[in-house]
Amino acid sequence: NEEDVWVETVWAGTLAVYTDPDIQRLCLSLQDDDGLCVPSLFCLGFAAAAGMIGAPDHAARLIKGEAPRRKEIDQLRVGRRAARPRPCDPPERHQAYEALKRQELAAERALMDSLSRSFHREAAGDGCPLAVETTVLAILAPTSGTLAGRLRLLLSAITRNT
Repeated sequence: NEEDVWVETVWAGTLAVYTDPDIQRLCLSLQDDDGLCVPSLFCLGFAAAAGMIGAPDHAARLIKGEAPRRKEIDQLRVGRRAARPRPCDPPERHQAYEALKRQELAAERALMDSLSRSFHREAAGDGCPLAVETTVLAILAPTSGTLAGRLRLLLSAITRNT
């Protein structure tokens, strides 16, 4: 169905954007230094580019509704980072770490699927792409020019892949 196609489009687009090492570093910085939820940022960027966001407060409400999933991802990330093996650790430790990475990725995918479906269901209707940067920055309201600039870099990468 159309909603499933949209969910897969967002996921595939996210993976395509994330293959760039500069984008990976940027995402980790947005996540670790600024406390932003990168999966939500990707969903928001793709939804804005597809014209699925009406009022910024509505999109912000959808994102806030995913807080429990974001908390779960944060907890998984903390656990994974604490379990990071050293090269000299036994293979079992490396395998356990890889299992934690897969679990974290699955939780991120579940969050993105849920949020993408929400945006699709509540689409503004006309499907006209919005000014992605303006829309997303209005929703996130970054408090510094540096953060806004870093967000613009990510949003630019997303819009190049839509």
